[in-house]
Amino acid sequence: GARPYRPGGDIRAIDHRASAKLSSASGADELVVREFLTEESTRVVIVLTDGESRTFDPQPLLDELATEAIEVYFVRFWHEDERVWLPDGAPERYRPDPGSEALLTSLSSQPRVRAFDESDMAELTGAVEAFLGVGPIIETAVGRRTTPLAPWLALLGAAPLALLLVRRPR
Repeated sequence: GARPYRPGGDIRAIDHRASAKLSSASGADELVVREFLTEESTRVVIVLTDGESRTFDPQPLLDELATEAIEVYFVRFWHEDERVWLPDGAPERYRPDPGSEALLTSLSSQPRVRAFDESDMAELTGAVEAFLGVGPIIETAVGRRTTPLAPWLALLGAAPLALLLVRRPR
């Protein structure tokens, strides 16, 4: 699309051909700027948690969810038989924080927030693919040719010796 140029805008975006046509049609100098339409970006945030972390204020996350196209996935990684090693070297049974669990349950009731356990990775992958869509895989790596340097370095090192042998007096 196009729109009139606003002072202070990027002068590189001025469409000179369209500006010339508009100026000649209106009889006044008018500048037109090209506008490029962008697709709305979608974002996925995957939060890995062990359920032991300190509770946090969820309000900034909820504010971001209200204004952006964003999906948040919490993945809980923990097992009841895990041990936490204390500074003195003694193992202690792992105990998830009940407040953290309640917070995850509360957050997952929000429209674009979901919580998964570590055993639900296939379900998580399916949810992310459903949100983002699945498109073709494009390989961007450029094939590179490798050249062994050792023969070239040996030749370069022998070059002064060869020069001495060729130029030696007979």
